[in-house]
Amino acid sequence: MKNSRRNNLLAALLVCLAPAAASAAEGYLTPSTNNGSGNMPSGYTKLYFELASNDFAAELALPANPRDHDRVILSTLADRNSRLNAKGTSVEDLVYIPVDSLSNFELIKTTYAGWGAAGGLSAGRVVLTNGEHGVAPMTEKLMTDINVGGNVKTVQLPASAPAGAVAGVHSFNGQDVTITGLAGGASVCLQSTTCGFVFDAADGRWHARRGRAHYQPTTSQLPKMEQRWTDIVTGSPAEDVTTPQHMVLPTSAVEGDIIQLTDPSNSRFYTVNNATSYLSSQPRTYRYSSQAGRWIYQKP
Repeated sequence: MKNSRRNNLLAALLVCLAPAAASAAEGYLTPSTNNGSGNMPSGYTKLYFELASNDFAAELALPANPRDHDRVILSTLADRNSRLNAKGTSVEDLVYIPVDSLSNFELIKTTYAGWGAAGGLSAGRVVLTNGEHGVAPMTEKLMTDINVGGNVKTVQLPASAPAGAVAGVHSFNGQDVTITGLAGGASVCLQSTTCGFVFDAADGRWHARRGRAHYQPTTSQLPKMEQRWTDIVTGSPAEDVTTPQHMVLPTSAVEGDIIQLTDPSNSRFYTVNNATSYLSSQPRTYRYSSQAGRWIYQKP
């Protein structure tokens, strides 16, 4: 299955990167040709941004000042995962979009919907306009935009999706939309807003996770976090009398939850999960896998 995905991605890249197809408004960049950064620059009608194991960025961001109908084609052949800042997308609530190994996204910027899924192996768009109840089909995509129109009043999210997949619901019909297929029961997505959800493989349900916040630990065992992304920043050992020297990650979480720990003082005093995992000024990032039932360290 992985070889098939890799072959499909390679084929897509060969088509995308054919020199004859390039124009002055198109660009091809990697982190190394972008000043070592995953922050994609503005100014391209179509930007191809590619990651590799030896040319990698863990944190990615879409162009900050795009024009209407600018496109980004993001592809990765890297052996580890990245995180794309979800700002301006239909899943902005979820903070980031998972960019897993061998994934490929095509995103387009529009004035009416922000950054939206336009295709690729890992991104897709579903339009629901018929009747009052819309059903989004099962998906193999990591990102799905669900656009609601017509007289649709309720939307059922896909019955299955890859672990950690995200879906964003955007109502264009001026009505509040009831969302079903969620852990904890239905919820309402207000008119003219976007609502993001993440698929948890352990319970086979979609979850509404929200936001990024700082957390101050007071005990070694960290509790289940309220938000999708949690930042823990220690002080120097001489001044920080609150943060425990050793911390243990929460025993449960929702698929794709992130905890990022940083010690700006580089004291080699604070540890997480085991005695050799020292914190430093380089953020140490963990992503929760409900399939594995544990937190997985994300290589920078």
